Amino acid sequence: MNHLTMAEKSLLIGDTEADRLVEYAALIARVGSADHVRLKALSPQGEAVVVDVLLNAGTVLVETTRSEFSDPDNAEAIATMRSRMAAYDVSVDFETDNPFGTEA
Repeated sequence: MNHLTMAEKSLLIGDTEADRLVEYAALIARVGSADHVRLKALSPQGEAVVVDVLLNAGTVLVETTRSEFSDPDNAEAIATMRSRMAAYDVSVDFETDNPFGTEA
């Protein structure tokens, strides 16, 4: 489970969703574009919420956490992100590539 922190709010999303979100944000930054993704998430208290994430060059902050909650089902959002990433003629491996073109 991962914290998604935006606008001073912290939400919990699954590991796969967090990985795809960071990869997609890196790709969006690299190509100079923007998009949005709708994810199911949990509040820190475990309440189910839906979050719309605007992706651009500096949007996503994901932090790993331990949680007793089950991951929300985001299979559709993950498939959408993968499909949108595949539509670009650029691949990004966020663990080895720097989307900003500078030394890490």
